[in-house]
Amino acid sequence: MDWRIWAMLGGCCLAESGLGNILSPGPLLAPLAVAAAGVLRGRDTGAVFGMGTGLLLSLAGRGTGLIWALALAGYLSGTLGLLVSGFFGYLLCAGESVMLAELSCALGAVVFRGASPGAAVSIAVREGGITLLFAPLVYLLFCRANHREMGLTGR
Repeated sequence: MDWRIWAMLGGCCLAESGLGNILSPGPLLAPLAVAAAGVLRGRDTGAVFGMGTGLLLSLAGRGTGLIWALALAGYLSGTLGLLVSGFFGYLLCAGESVMLAELSCALGAVVFRGASPGAAVSIAVREGGITLLFAPLVYLLFCRANHREMGLTGR
C-alpha cells in the first residue's frame, strides 16, 4: 500500500484523540479507515490494515480487543466490498466496522473496568452515531489516495 494511506491512518488516529476532547464521546475514525481499506483494496489488505490499526490503537491505550476486532472488520469489509461496491458498499462496511469496534470497547469496559452494561452500550451507541457522520469524509480521502496510487488521477 502507498504511504499516503498509512499517513491518513495516522491522521485519523490523531484526529480521533483531538475530536474526543471536543465531541464527547468522540468519533472512532480508525474503523472507518479500515472499512475504506477493505472495500477499496480487498479483504487481505483490509485484514492487515485492520490488524495494524488495532495494534496502533492498543499501544495508545484503547484496548487489545481492537486488534482482532479491526482485523475481522477489515476482512469482512473486503469480502462485502466484493458483493456491494461503491459508496453504498462502503457505508455498509463502515457500519459493520464501527459496530465491531464499539462492541470490543464496550465489552472491555464491562469486563475489565467494571462499567455497567447499560452505560457501556449507551456510550457505544452515541459514539457509533457520531462516528458514522464522518464516514463520507474518510471515504473521499481514501478514494483520492487510492486513485492516485493506481495512477488514475494526474499529478
